[in-house]
Amino acid sequence: MTWSLLKTTGLPRLDGRTSIAVAMGTNAQRVYLITNTALHRSDDGGATWKLMADDDERIHNGQGGYSCGVYVAPHNPHIVYTLKTAAYQSTDGGRTFTGLKGAPGGDDPQQWWIDPSNGQRILAGYDQGAVVSLDGGTTWSSWYDQSTEQVYLRATAAAATADSAGPPARRSPARRRR
Repeated sequence: MTWSLLKTTGLPRLDGRTSIAVAMGTNAQRVYLITNTALHRSDDGGATWKLMADDDERIHNGQGGYSCGVYVAPHNPHIVYTLKTAAYQSTDGGRTFTGLKGAPGGDDPQQWWIDPSNGQRILAGYDQGAVVSLDGGTTWSSWYDQSTEQVYLRATAAAATADSAGPPARRSPARRRR
């Protein structure tokens, strides 16, 4: 593969954090790009760009780029997911979105993975922990029954017991003590 400079139209100067997703099965022609201010879509490999869902204030990076991401279903370039303080889904190529997972007040999705061989399998990493969907996001596992919270560095005293030492959880109800 070789790279060449594109003289693009429709894409404003990018600043802040951005995420990009290339739709499978489109010969790299369908590309989504999300910034701290908007979602953009190209149908010609990045030569021209369209602003998508520009009337929906939920569809851009959240919290100054802390929560960001754009993902495309592997077998349907019209299904696109974006992350802010919740996750949103579009089934019409980014024109309109509905809430998919999380509360708009701040579940804080961090990362998603969509199985490239089966777009129904989604693994989502949130501040509270990881959750899994096997039906394209209709239902999700619970983070209350698995200890998969975000881990921060923690130092413990030499006298700490196994029951008192462990990863500090970030806003996670899944953290248990024996």
